[in-house]
Amino acid sequence: IRSLDVHPAKFHNIYAIKNGREPSVGKYPHLLSLQEEVFLVNSLHVCSAVLIHPQWALSSAHCFRESESNMYHVMSGVHQLLDNLGEEWEQDIEVSNYTLHKDYIGGGANNHDIAIIRLAIPARIDNYTTPVVLPPLGTSEQYVGRNCSMVGWGDGDNGATGLIHEGYSAPMTSQQCDQQWTNLNIREWHLCTGGDNTTAYPCSGDGGSPLTCPDDSGNLVLAGLGSFTPYPCSFYPPAVFTRITYYRDWICDVTYRDVC
Repeated sequence: IRSLDVHPAKFHNIYAIKNGREPSVGKYPHLLSLQEEVFLVNSLHVCSAVLIHPQWALSSAHCFRESESNMYHVMSGVHQLLDNLGEEWEQDIEVSNYTLHKDYIGGGANNHDIAIIRLAIPARIDNYTTPVVLPPLGTSEQYVGRNCSMVGWGDGDNGATGLIHEGYSAPMTSQQCDQQWTNLNIREWHLCTGGDNTTAYPCSGDGGSPLTCPDDSGNLVLAGLGSFTPYPCSFYPPAVFTRITYYRDWICDVTYRDVC
């Protein structure tokens, strides 16, 4: 996620969950670490990503700085990024290619901040690596008022730990969000959490972080991807996610109907 102050160009990316807590290992098996090769020998965590199919993942478009797909790979089953122990269930998979939304233009906030990642090989599905459920095609659900979970790595309340942190928040209406973001327009492809409806909030450094919400049957589905927050991060204005239901047809098309 990026962080905004008054100037839309001043973005930093969402990092951890303030007022959050460490979940149990394996609680979020759809969460991926998107990493970029640095100097050919080291890899740097740049964003979160979300597994939606054994060979497909989603992240935020602003996460991709390199044009070459082979500069990126994802790791699944990771609980601790710093001082990673290399647990046997972790998987490291190269990125075959990625597709930014055609209307994403970079910078600012009012763009289509979503990307689809194709993995070079399918992920091995187990208790630590499992695709998230997507909302069905044809729905425009915004999950207003529901108890949704957000998750990410990075700075918690006591600085950088590299551990997953989770928090809970209820989405608000676009109109409520737009009233609080006075310096930009909240659009129909945005989904906002924060204000009086939350006890935790995301902060800068971890774009692509998943927001999962219960559907009408109580099943958790992917509702949003971390896009931007206020800078410095706080409850106000709300954190803004890319709303998945707005892009369901596009996801279906780009994945060759693997994810429909």
